[in-house]
Amino acid sequence: MIDAMSNVKALLVVTEPETFTRNQSGSVVGRIYLRLDGEYFPDNQWFDFPVPVLSWWMESLLRVLTGQQTECELLFMDGPQFLHLAASSPDVWSVAFLRDSTDRRPEPPFSPEEPNRHKEGVQHEYEISAKPFMNSLLETAGVVIEECGKRDWHSQDIDELGRLRERLLAL
Repeated sequence: MIDAMSNVKALLVVTEPETFTRNQSGSVVGRIYLRLDGEYFPDNQWFDFPVPVLSWWMESLLRVLTGQQTECELLFMDGPQFLHLAASSPDVWSVAFLRDSTDRRPEPPFSPEEPNRHKEGVQHEYEISAKPFMNSLLETAGVVIEECGKRDWHSQDIDELGRLRERLLAL
């Protein structure tokens, strides 16, 4: 018998707090990306704005987890890449790595072993385990909030990220 969960992947949210800086407007900038079995989306060097990105993702996932919608898009702020997520069941979700919200071109994850990400036929849709993804998102948000506190960085955006994290933890 084939294990139905054998093709289900673990998608994780990754930040690297040691890369965090603040720009002139006070926004936190640093590495944030998704890791899927040794591949990365958009790539493992992606710099973006982790506080609003994580907040957007949490807001979208709150709507999915509370049954308000079954699909959502998890956007990056600095670039056209995004993740389309469909909650096909409570435990397994479908995700597609995409580029450009208008034409929705497939964007395979970056592999350090095969850096040519734009080859035809490269897989960009996966089944992921919901719980590890959510745990990773919550843990990453906690790390971002903690790092900002250590550096004495405060903002309404950081406070909002904390409130969204608490709401997800309460579910």
